[in-house]
Amino acid sequence: MEAVEEFRKKALNPESPKMRGSHENGDVFFQHREACNSVYNALPAVVEKYMAKINAKSWAPTTICSTTTAQPMLTA
Repeated sequence: MEAVEEFRKKALNPESPKMRGSHENGDVFFQHREACNSVYNALPAVVEKYMAKINAKSWAPTTICSTTTAQPMLTA
């Protein structure tokens, strides 16, 4: 299991970037990373759109409500 953990530590991850054999400087890398944010920011609206389509076809809306302290959550 230690070998797997060591392998995972060396993995590329956009949340902890490392420069290895790249022709991009760090500033260009982060510009590309920031360009992805528009996709992530649009995701909640896309999910809401498709949940509305699911709710229109199902007999009961897909929502959770039981108390005033309930937190919104997505179920699948």
